[in-house]
Amino acid sequence: MAVAVAFLGSVTLKESPLQPVQLLWVNLIMDSLASLALATEPPKSELLDRPPYGRNEFIINRKMVKHMVCMSVYQTLVIYIITFAGEFIFPEPEVRFRYDRPDVPYLYPGRLYDWDGSRMWIRFES
Repeated sequence: MAVAVAFLGSVTLKESPLQPVQLLWVNLIMDSLASLALATEPPKSELLDRPPYGRNEFIINRKMVKHMVCMSVYQTLVIYIITFAGEFIFPEPEVRFRYDRPDVPYLYPGRLYDWDGSRMWIRFES
């Protein structure tokens, strides 16, 4: 998902919203949390009572696929909403960090260009 966000963000915003170091951190955190979840699951004696799975059975069932697809769509929507409309959602109270639009007192988005191709960044002045 992080690669898709980086690719589509770079195509639409003319630069990637995730830098390479950020992609590495996303990978590290996601792998660490998954391994912790597997390592800290308590053993259950019911697992020893069930018969083994057959050779032709699927490892991932329909319910798991449904949950994975729904969560992927949800997370992708949230990431794209924050990437493309984050400055309109999270207000910035400090005036020096607002970007150069008098009608919108919101956080400077970090993007170089707006949807119409105009520059969104201004020189930081203390």
